[in-house]
Amino acid sequence: MGQINIICNSSPIINLSKVHKLDILKKLFDSVIIPVAVYNELIKDTEEKEGHSEIVKLIENKVIVIRKVKDVNLVKALRNDLDYGESEVIALALEIGAHLLILDELEARKKAELYDLPKTGFVGLLI
Repeated sequence: MGQINIICNSSPIINLSKVHKLDILKKLFDSVIIPVAVYNELIKDTEEKEGHSEIVKLIENKVIVIRKVKDVNLVKALRNDLDYGESEVIALALEIGAHLLILDELEARKKAELYDLPKTGFVGLLI
């Protein structure tokens, strides 16, 4: 079997960090993919926040892998309803054939359903 593509938005990672459970990502998956917009939300916008160094370590150890979205037009279309990170998560999922999306926001989850993308969230990871 080939690589299993798991794509995550920023809020589940931030929430895992807040409850000191980032290690769940490594336990559940070989790696988790984030698009560049999510990387920016996690790293560039949160340098002073708790959990920042743990997230950086997961990136350095390739538990979290950053991928660039190619379909910028789809991202722009999705931006009508979603934020930048969520838009890139869904666009990237469609590009690479994601096996699972990790999203918490209701609108993003509804949009993922429209594209028949399997999803879970922060609570689903904990369960």
